[in-house]
Amino acid sequence: MSKNQFKFDPNMAEAYARGLKAERERLLNTEQPYSATTHNNIANTYYMEGDFFKALEWYKKALTICESELGTEHTLTATTYNNVANTFMQQSRHAEALEGYNKALTIRESVLGKKHPDTATTYSKIAITYNNLTDTHCSKGEYVEALEWGNKAIAIHEKVLVEKYPHAVVDTYRKIAGIYYHQGMFVEALEWGNKAIAIHEKVLGKEHPNTAGTYYDTADIYKQQEKFDDALKYYSKALTIFEKTIGKEHSNTVAAYNNIEEVRKQLAIQKKGKKRFFNW
Repeated sequence: MSKNQFKFDPNMAEAYARGLKAERERLLNTEQPYSATTHNNIANTYYMEGDFFKALEWYKKALTICESELGTEHTLTATTYNNVANTFMQQSRHAEALEGYNKALTIRESVLGKKHPDTATTYSKIAITYNNLTDTHCSKGEYVEALEWGNKAIAIHEKVLVEKYPHAVVDTYRKIAGIYYHQGMFVEALEWGNKAIAIHEKVLGKEHPNTAGTYYDTADIYKQQEKFDDALKYYSKALTIFEKTIGKEHSNTVAAYNNIEEVRKQLAIQKKGKKRFFNW
């Protein structure tokens, strides 16, 4: 595969932008009344340009036509709800995105069935939205609310997505572990961290940098519990993998090394304390 394959080409980008505008002009200048599909296609050109305000305006026009002419049990109506939700997601309006995805899901489950690829994609989008809401609340220190959304994401992941999207499941496990960690609930954090490790070891193997990341998380939890032997074990596992896969100069490798040094000092202090106690 050529190294230049992924090189940004400003001429191609400009041609693509011109193509979007030309397509939009063609759609806007049609003599026939705009259909829901036309509205969606116009919205798509704005969406691809990153003009989400305009995209939303046209998607909503499409949705009005879909609901009035096709009803709320039609696949195009579901697609348009999904498009609206995607646009809200790009604007970080996660609660509104969730509403759109849920409406799309209701139709797709009813019309296409729960095993259809479009239905599965909607499950995934809802789980991602739950994760985004988890992050939003977590960043504000609203851990109870964050945990509520995280558990909703897990419910979908474990039910329908764990085989297809194991990495998304691990990401959510780590989020939940982090929420418990920030609340000082280290036993619960460790439980979810170990679940993440189990999937990464199975899917990626024990020598993958992402697996090392879950080892590192677990080491952090043990460190907070002052279980320094266990912390040293997992930091060392992470360090070995990091050195092999991302190099000794990478920030993750350096952080693992520094934590190992700190944990070793804490272990030395612990041993001195025990020795003094028994010699008292």
